Amino acid sequence: MRMRAGLSRLDLAFIRHGSTAPTTPDIARVLSDKGRAQARLAGSTYLRRIGALAPLVICSAAGRCVETATLALGELAAGSGEIKLVRSQVLYDGTMQPEGSTIFRKLGYAPLRDYYAEGETVRTLLDGYARGALDEIDGIAQRYLPQSLDSERRTLCVFGHAICARVQCPVDRQGVSAQTNKLRCT
Repeated sequence: MRMRAGLSRLDLAFIRHGSTAPTTPDIARVLSDKGRAQARLAGSTYLRRIGALAPLVICSAAGRCVETATLALGELAAGSGEIKLVRSQVLYDGTMQPEGSTIFRKLGYAPLRDYYAEGETVRTLLDGYARGALDEIDGIAQRYLPQSLDSERRTLCVFGHAICARVQCPVDRQGVSAQTNKLRCT
């Protein structure tokens, strides 16, 4: 796997959007009351625990992801200076490919292992999405983050869909923090 320059000095925190209300089209789905409470809780617990945040947040273009990011970062952003939110259509589109939609209709919100059990075609689809998502995140980080970030390691938050968990980084056991579940891409 190639080194991704924009991510080499960052930890990544992937946050799935909160529970949603049913809406069509899919990209327009917004959070339910439960989802808004989940987003605020993610901000007040998980994001507080992970340490210094990068001045950039990336999220899927889906309304539910943007809303989750906005609510989760609400009070944190106020205390840490300006945080730029960049929406990525790639993080959304990767999950909505025709093959992805077909398998999602079959399995729904099943664990990722159930998707991988469907065979090589589905594994190839998900792995392609993971590589594309990581390339997109790296490109955005290179475009928007200053090269002169201080020496303190920072966490880049990515708000997306459950499938983002498949994104791979070259890590070893020491590179994954059990305390915060962050990936360190070095």
